Amino acid sequence: LLAGKPDGAFLIRESSKKGCYACSVVICFLSSINVSVTSWLLVLRRVDGEVKHCVIHSTPRGFGFAEPYNLYGSLKELVLHYRQTSLVQHNDSLNVRLTYPVYAQMPSVCR
Repeated sequence: LLAGKPDGAFLIRESSKKGCYACSVVICFLSSINVSVTSWLLVLRRVDGEVKHCVIHSTPRGFGFAEPYNLYGSLKELVLHYRQTSLVQHNDSLNVRLTYPVYAQMPSVCR
C-alpha cells in the first residue's frame, strides 16, 4: 500500500503486539551526485522511499509512541500532532512527519 508513495505517507493498523497499533511511514532519502568534472555541482535526486514501522502504545491514559509517552486522547490527536512535528524525537531514523494518510480499500463482502 505504501510502495511508490511520497515522503510522509503513512497508515495506522492494528499491531501484532496485543493492545497496540503500528504506524508504517514512508521516508525518502536524498542523494547527491557529482555531475561536473571542473567544479562540484550538487544535484539532489529522490531515492525511492523506505517504509519504517513503529509501535503506538495504547494505555488507559491515551496513545503514544515510546516511554516517556507523549500521550494523546485518540489516534486522531496523535496523528494531528505528528503532522506538524517530526517523529525524530522517538527515533533518529524517523525524521519525517505524518503528512499523507493512505487508506486501505476494504474487501468486498462475500454473499
